[in-house]
Amino acid sequence: MERLQRLAYYLGIGMVSTLFTLLLIMVVPNLAQDAGYDAKTDDDILAMFTAHPAYLAMYERYPNAVEEFEAGDHGDASLRVGVMDFESGVQLVLFMNAYRDHVGYVNVECIGNDEDPGTRVDGLFAAEFIRVTDCIEPAT
Repeated sequence: MERLQRLAYYLGIGMVSTLFTLLLIMVVPNLAQDAGYDAKTDDDILAMFTAHPAYLAMYERYPNAVEEFEAGDHGDASLRVGVMDFESGVQLVLFMNAYRDHVGYVNVECIGNDEDPGTRVDGLFAAEFIRVTDCIEPAT
């Protein structure tokens, strides 16, 4: 009987130490990832967006563009900048997403009317597309 109790005791210690080790393996990398991270303020993130070439090209060509900024937790944020021709219903929208210390996703979309479904351009060509597109003519 004493042998069975000792076996149960060692089995219990083994299970507890295994579960504790698994917990450490899951938690420590997340702690290490967040350690030393200095959360940026909304103004810092907005400054990152406004320095992007696509953002500058949008306001260079369309000074009357409107924007919508949304900030999330841990430095996540998104910015949408767009113009619209209310007569034809065509829109030119710049989408930008940031995660922590960098702008991670940029996309320009020319949203057409029923006859023309529109065009989507990746961030690599976003600034150039905004400069040369005939999606919406700049206001004079």
